[in-house]
Amino acid sequence: MTLTDALRTASIALSNHSGQISVISKNVAGVGDPDYVKRDGVLTYGPGGAQMLEVARRIDTELAGATLRASSDVQYQQAQQRGLETMMTALGGPDFALSPAAGLGNLLVGLEAAAASPANSVALSSLVDDARNLAQMLNDASGAVVAARQNADQAISESVDRVNTLLAQFKEINDKVVRTTLLGKDPSDELDMRDELVKQIAGEIGIRTALREDNDMVLYATNGLTLFEKVPRAVEFQPVPIYGPSTTGNAVYIDGVAVNSGVSSMPLRTGNIAGQLALRDGTAVTAMNQLDEMARGLIDLFAERDQSVPATKPAIVGLFTWSGAPALPPGGALSAGLAGEIKVNAAYDPGQGGNANFIRDGGSSGDSDYVSNTAGAASFSDRLIALVDAFSADRTFDAAAGLPTTTSLKKFSDGALDWFQAERQSVDTAAQYRKELHDNLESRLVAKTGANLDEEMSMLLEVERSYQASTQIINAVDEMMNALMRATG
Repeated sequence: MTLTDALRTASIALSNHSGQISVISKNVAGVGDPDYVKRDGVLTYGPGGAQMLEVARRIDTELAGATLRASSDVQYQQAQQRGLETMMTALGGPDFALSPAAGLGNLLVGLEAAAASPANSVALSSLVDDARNLAQMLNDASGAVVAARQNADQAISESVDRVNTLLAQFKEINDKVVRTTLLGKDPSDELDMRDELVKQIAGEIGIRTALREDNDMVLYATNGLTLFEKVPRAVEFQPVPIYGPSTTGNAVYIDGVAVNSGVSSMPLRTGNIAGQLALRDGTAVTAMNQLDEMARGLIDLFAERDQSVPATKPAIVGLFTWSGAPALPPGGALSAGLAGEIKVNAAYDPGQGGNANFIRDGGSSGDSDYVSNTAGAASFSDRLIALVDAFSADRTFDAAAGLPTTTSLKKFSDGALDWFQAERQSVDTAAQYRKELHDNLESRLVAKTGANLDEEMSMLLEVERSYQASTQIINAVDEMMNALMRATG
């Protein structure tokens, strides 16, 4: 090797070492940043055997994909968790002391007390108070469920807007990645930025990624629909401004295809949008149906019926009433919004000029055919006892409530509370598991692809030693060249 060759080799080595130091410095700056992927400065041999520095990102495609999926699952569960927490507050808090089921229990206790002492006007008036409290609990719970569905609808709208914004940003950075790659430059910074956008999108909607030539990336929703291929695909949703008990929310569309579970062959299963849809169109609707069926059961249980033999007149509202009074809600079928409008019949309410004795006697409509206590006896308890028994008698409920269709009102009420508690527990357990899984995967991913300070410092020492060796070679060549010049001078 000539002195010129030695000098050129050492100079190239210095340049490469300088590049390695630059890479290490960037890694050190990225320590602790979960969105930073470690760069490795790798020395390779180019044409003529010359060493070249190549920068490579330390990636793990399989682990990164698993972390993305876990992130989407977490957001799916947490979306439902937040909605159920809101509903739980309206259903009486953690102990459900103010829940409709608890109110129904209080009403039954009051009714049993009145049946044991039918002449006690205070007991009958107290029973009306219990009924009024229960009606208000049902009203409040119904309003809370409607509000939960409204909030979920708004959250879907905001999430869809975020997805469209993120996809637009994704196009910009993906184009930069492709251009930088085509120019033969290092696209690591742009790739980090793109990966961060992918994480954000995955939180809103479950996705899969695919890499093509020149680092071009394609995004698919987990249901197979394309979200991005060269350009963003439209994600569309029209929110409903005001929700009512029977409102049907609009569908979410990806590239013109509906993705709601139950209305699509390609539903979303993960991500915030899917979680909000599941709450709005699934859990909250079932909870609403249970409240409406409970209200229908109460109106029917306390209804006044024709006492004639044979009875020819239809049953009419008694202690509890609704907007369709004096007729009863259709039997065995769901009446949407009934829990929101049930109230105590003014004819029974002393506070509204009514008479609580109608609970014992019947006949609040003024029609004598509906009077049970025909003798007007203060000790008459037959109707009160019959009402107590009716709480345990089987009746028919709509299957849309998600509970047994033939059971007693008391068991149905308790079953609704059990269902909600089980639903909430299931979501909480799943959310905790998914969060722990995600955190574990993310920790493994960061440990494998992130920058470690100790590792970078060790690498820096090695590069510095190589740098010093190259410097010594250059100094030695310089001294030999000077000696040669002096000898020939």
